[in-house]
Amino acid sequence: MNQLFSLDQLEFLRIKANQNLRIMLSSIIGLILATFVLPLFYFAVARLGYDLLGNYSTLLYQGLLLAIACLGIWSGVRFVDEKKRFTSAFKIVLIRQWLSNHDQGFEYLPESSISKSVFARSDLFSFDASYTFRSQDLLINKAYNNFQLGEVKLTHTTKNTKDQPNTVVDFDGLYITAEFSNTFEGETFLIPNNRAFGQGINNSRIFRLEQVKLESPVFTKNWRVYSSSQLGSRLALSTDIMDSLNQLQALIQKNIYLSFRSSCVHIAIFNLDLLEPNVNIPVTHPEQLAKFNQEITLIQSIIDKLKLANTNFNLTTY
Repeated sequence: MNQLFSLDQLEFLRIKANQNLRIMLSSIIGLILATFVLPLFYFAVARLGYDLLGNYSTLLYQGLLLAIACLGIWSGVRFVDEKKRFTSAFKIVLIRQWLSNHDQGFEYLPESSISKSVFARSDLFSFDASYTFRSQDLLINKAYNNFQLGEVKLTHTTKNTKDQPNTVVDFDGLYITAEFSNTFEGETFLIPNNRAFGQGINNSRIFRLEQVKLESPVFTKNWRVYSSSQLGSRLALSTDIMDSLNQLQALIQKNIYLSFRSSCVHIAIFNLDLLEPNVNIPVTHPEQLAKFNQEITLIQSIIDKLKLANTNFNLTTY
């Protein structure tokens, strides 16, 4: 979707999505009331000797439940469609507005994507040609350490015990990469402490590396560090960088994975969209952009600190 929307048009899309959300929620509440409360009321009245609906009571009751259920399903489908349309338009308008206020060489390409080969360089995930890879909403800055940020979804299909296909989500979230002038010593991986090695993570690749014990209690509470070089991991993870990563973790409350390989840093954040709008508040409300601005500012801060640290590594020039 490359159509440009005005803020008024964007607000109209938000209101339509919000209206369908309210109808869907009202239908769910109505269905619950009709299922449990209405029969109690009917039986209470019947005990008093009144037959409100006569012989048609069962038929009318079933018809009412069906009508409420159909309304809920219809509004739910409409909400998903309207929210998707609103979200796509919102990202184009608001991200480009943010970029115009932060003229630092960033470019937003909603129809472009992180390439599968770039994603594979992180070595955080184990996958092959049979896996389905999708990406969209690319934010780039070639002059800024070849910075790339985009939404990525990686899935594969397995068979369950009944030989039926089952889709497994290996990664769904935000992926960021940046390239530096010097090569990091060895390879270093950061795995969240609250997530065990599991589906999608490159277990055999990461698990065989040495675990690095760092001095920051908050950082070690958030992440386990595995590296082929104790020195390289400590050079990459300076106190400033660990503090910034802790701030990012506290802000977004999502699982964040990192890898330092060759001259690149790769950051994978599970279940985080590039800019997910809130359909319950107006488009122009400061809250709509505040979180995105905080997230992108912290990510830039981490890249800047890594760049400064990288120039002082005095390692092999890439």
